[in-house]
Amino acid sequence: MFIQIKGEPISRKAHRGAVADSERAWQKIVADQTKGLPKITTPHAATIVFRIKKWHGHGPDIDNLLKPVLDALKLTIFPKPTEDAILYVVNVAKKQTDPGEEPGVDLYFY
Repeated sequence: MFIQIKGEPISRKAHRGAVADSERAWQKIVADQTKGLPKITTPHAATIVFRIKKWHGHGPDIDNLLKPVLDALKLTIFPKPTEDAILYVVNVAKKQTDPGEEPGVDLYFY
């Protein structure tokens, strides 16, 4: 399954357990764009590629980009009680957008 989410990826910030408004907004974008898709009910691998427009230095930490997306998918395509534990391999990459390329995240489940 291939899913392309449109929108500027937001990484998790360290807020001692609090979730920033920008992160909540990003999670809502991901959830809205994956609502109604088939649930992943068997173990899968995933490749996730973040396309980022706002890039400083080496860009945001990959683990901080990944967490909000996985949390949003728990509300839509990952069934309870397994949720994201249904993934047995996750490959993650980030890239700065090319001129004219839209920011977002590409999700491949196989």
